[in-house]
This record gives sequence, structure tokens and C-alpha cells, in this order.
Amino acid sequence: MQNTAITQGVGEQITILKESIHSHAPNQETVNIELVAQRLKRIATEHPEIPPAQILRTELTRVEAILRQLPDRENLKKSLCRVRRR
Repeated sequence: MQNTAITQGVGEQITILKESIHSHAPNQETVNIELVAQRLKRIATEHPEIPPAQILRTELTRVEAILRQLPDRENLKKSLCRVRRR
């Protein structure tokens, strides 16, 4: 078993929001999905000139193994647009 914590960092200050005991093995598919989502958002932020549909078309061909577990394309596009607006 392992302890986990949800934290929030602002500058040099880190606040622990929640602590708990993590009692199961990591789900690798969930981890991979989160990594793909983070990559899509990073690309959308770094390259605002690329339309979300093109980012999805390019990046999702690289992750066919987990494609069926990802949210549908429209939800992914909306997510990329929200990240850009921030």
C-alpha cells in the first residue's frame, strides 16, 4: 500500500488538499489516456495556429491501442478549445 496526496502549487508554496491510502495497482490504460490528454492540451497551447481537428487527426493515429478508451472526438476538441481560452 502507498500513500497518495492531491496537491496544489502556487509559486513556491505547495498545499496538500487531500491525503489517502492508495491500495490498488496502477491501471496502465488510465495512465496512458491521461498522458495522451496532457499531450493534446500541451500541443493546443503551444500551437494555437493548428486547428483542434488537425491536432486530433495527427496525434490520435499514434495511440490506436488506447483510442477506444478516449473520450469521443467532439469532447476532445472542446477540451482543446477550453485549454486555449485559458
